[in-house]
Amino acid sequence: NNGTANDSVGTANGTFYIMIIYAVAYGASTLHVARNTILWAVLLGSVFSTPFLLLTAKLSDRVGRRGVFMAGAILAALWSAWPFFHLLDTASFPLMFAAIAGGLVFNSTMYGCQAAMMTELFSTEFRYSGASMGYQIGAICGGGFAPIIATALFAHYHTSSAIAVYMVALCLISLLSVFLLAETHSRKHREELGLA
Repeated sequence: NNGTANDSVGTANGTFYIMIIYAVAYGASTLHVARNTILWAVLLGSVFSTPFLLLTAKLSDRVGRRGVFMAGAILAALWSAWPFFHLLDTASFPLMFAAIAGGLVFNSTMYGCQAAMMTELFSTEFRYSGASMGYQIGAICGGGFAPIIATALFAHYHTSSAIAVYMVALCLISLLSVFLLAETHSRKHREELGLA
């Protein structure tokens, strides 16, 4: 469970950090957009996506964690594949905001249920340490290196398409990782897995 939890967290964090960290550097250095402009796009995109985080968390309580998370991974992959960099590359504030807000909405779909999903993967004796290790290792390995990898990809290929492919790959790893997990959102599911 811990390895699969690492993968789901790490890859979701990877796309997140590309959208909020790498996009700022990319906008300022490659697109020659004022740093404050791209920072405002990230700030407003974050504010815009916050209600989706809460809604998808509530939805996962009703219908299950896996389906909601996997929907977020699929939508984030589709968003990363085409519109994200195409909108960002316009250097137009409204379209850069749309690129980041859309990406963060789909990431919020994964994040909304992630904490509950992670804790439910472990029995009560190991719940805190299991979820914490999975989250921290995944965040460091998947999220922490993502802006560095994105920078290296752009330096090597001279196109944002290489970064888009990387983001899609991260989303697909998340999708596969969560697909391999058992559903845990109800007490009945946890009892069947011996986790209650």
